[in-house]
Amino acid sequence: HLSCLIEYAERRSKYWVGKPDPEIFRFREPWRKCPNCCQAFQNQLAVDLADRFISFVAKEFPGDLTKEIEGYCRKLTVSLLLSTTVKPEVRKEVRDLAKKMFAITEVMKAQDSPLPSRIHNIGAVIHNGLGCVALADRTKEDARIAEEHFKQSRDIFKKIGFVEGVAAAENNIIIAQNQHKEGGPEVKNAKYLEKRQELYKHRVATFGENAQSTLGTGLNLALDLWGASRSVEAQRLATKLVLRCNRIHGPDHRLSKTAESTLAKIKLRFVNIKYEHSGWTQLRALRYEENGELRICPTSTPIGLEYEKSCLVGPTYYRPILGTPIICHGMEDTPHLNGKIGELRRQVKSWFEVYFEDKDIEPCIVRSRNVRILFEIPDNEDK
Repeated sequence: HLSCLIEYAERRSKYWVGKPDPEIFRFREPWRKCPNCCQAFQNQLAVDLADRFISFVAKEFPGDLTKEIEGYCRKLTVSLLLSTTVKPEVRKEVRDLAKKMFAITEVMKAQDSPLPSRIHNIGAVIHNGLGCVALADRTKEDARIAEEHFKQSRDIFKKIGFVEGVAAAENNIIIAQNQHKEGGPEVKNAKYLEKRQELYKHRVATFGENAQSTLGTGLNLALDLWGASRSVEAQRLATKLVLRCNRIHGPDHRLSKTAESTLAKIKLRFVNIKYEHSGWTQLRALRYEENGELRICPTSTPIGLEYEKSCLVGPTYYRPILGTPIICHGMEDTPHLNGKIGELRRQVKSWFEVYFEDKDIEPCIVRSRNVRILFEIPDNEDK
C-alpha cells in the first residue's frame, strides 16, 4: 500500500502549507509516521517514503530551501537509523546528503533573515550523521574526525537549548574518544556508562519509558552494561525492554526483534576449558545436569543443534568467563553469601573476584568451586 501512503502524505502535507507554526513539523509528519497506528515507519518502507518525500518537494515546491533540506534530513536520519551496521554504500549516501544540506544552509545564510532554529537543529543532525559514518570506518584518524563532528553537533544543540541533543552528542564524543585512544572498539569505562545511563534516564523522563527512542537507548545501554561485565543488570534491563517492545509494538516490529536478539545475546553463557595439548578454549555453556556436570557445546554451533553437538564436563575442568552471572554456594567461612547473585569481574588462578547485585555486600574473592553459573536470573521485586 505504498502508493496509498504516498497519496495520503501528499494530501496532508499540502494542507499544512501556509499554516502558522509549527507548519514545517506538520508538513513532514505524514512521511514519517503511519496514519493508522501512529508508529514511525520502519525498514524499506521508511526509506521508500523518504525518497518520495524528496521527490514530492522537488515537484511541488521547487526552490523552497526549507522544505528541500527537510527532505534530505529525513533521508539521512532514516539511512542511519535503519542500519545495524553502517555499510559503505550508506556511508557514501550520508556524505553526499550532507554535502547537499551544507550547500543549502550556505545559501540560506547568505539571505538577510536569520536562520530558523530548525535549520540550526538540522545542522547538528548533519554533523551527527557525519560523525556516525566516520566512526564506522574504525580507524584512529576517522574516530578523531568523528569526535570533531560530534563536538560541533553538541555545540549547536547547546546554542539552541536542545538538552536531549546535547546528552546524545556528549555520549557519542566519549565513544569516539575511546575508539581513537585505544585504536579499537569503544571501552566501556565508568565515564562512558555514566553518560549512557544519564541519556537513558533523560529519555525516560522526557519521552516516557515506552517511546521508541527510549527503548532503543535502553537496549544500547543493556549491551554496554553486558560489555562492561555488569551482566546481571544488563539482563534485567533487557528483559524489561523486551516485554515493553512486544506490548507496545508487537513481536514483528523492528525494535521488538532487536530487543529479542539483544536479550538472547546477553543470556549466552561461556566457559573456558583447558585441553592438555591445545590449552584453553572457549565453549558455550548450556545448562547443568542433575549430577552437577555442565553441558557444553562449541561456540559456533548453529541454533537448534546445541544438544546434538554437546558433551558433559565436571566442575574441575572449566572456568566461567569474566562477566558471567553466578550464584554463590558451599561457602562455609562466609555462609551469608550463599544464594547471593553476582558476576565475575577478575580471575586469579582458581579464584574469582565477585561483585554482588546487592550493593550492600562488598566485592570479595571466591573459589571457583563456590560459584555456579546462573542461566536464568530470578525475578527481584526490589529491582
